[in-house]
Amino acid sequence: VLKDPAKSVEGLKKAADRCVEFGTDVLCVLAGLPLEGKTKEESINHALADVYKPVCKYAADKGLKVAMENWYATCIQDFSLWDLALEVVGADNFGFNYDPSHLLWQGIDYVGGVRMYADRIFHTHAKDTSIDDSIRRRVGYLGRGWWRYTIPGRGRVDWGEFVSALGKAGYKGVLSIEHEDGSVGKEEGLVLGKKYLENFVI
Repeated sequence: VLKDPAKSVEGLKKAADRCVEFGTDVLCVLAGLPLEGKTKEESINHALADVYKPVCKYAADKGLKVAMENWYATCIQDFSLWDLALEVVGADNFGFNYDPSHLLWQGIDYVGGVRMYADRIFHTHAKDTSIDDSIRRRVGYLGRGWWRYTIPGRGRVDWGEFVSALGKAGYKGVLSIEHEDGSVGKEEGLVLGKKYLENFVI
């Protein structure tokens, strides 16, 4: 996204047009990976506005919101970087596709984040994270293999608390199951996730 702003803007405007065609009011995007030789903060300051200011203006004219997924590998890994992205772009229709799974394993307060960004959560990913404490104790937090993404209900996200926080924050959107759980089939996983989340959503 950030390496070629002009090309990215063109592609995201086309995606916005597709949103209108399909009748959705949220364009889900990524913030982009860090630029070569730059930190995530430097990448946001250097290039994010070049992409998302014109995209947000184009989207706003079509009645759309723009929601960045907080995938940890991108430039918006933690809340300080979220704040910087919002400041740099400065658009009211610029916010988040909130995914608690990326925050949980980093030790970031995924429930508190809902309260902090209540008016900027435009979409949510329903994905869980399973943690193997025995592996983590051997390899440490910077090691590999101690966490993995799962279907909701098979990890450590407290979905009752999370969904309750969304409700208190006034969120009226969907819980979109993002299936990245290699231990269960595609259709089976979606059915299991839906059945579990129905315990918390009317």
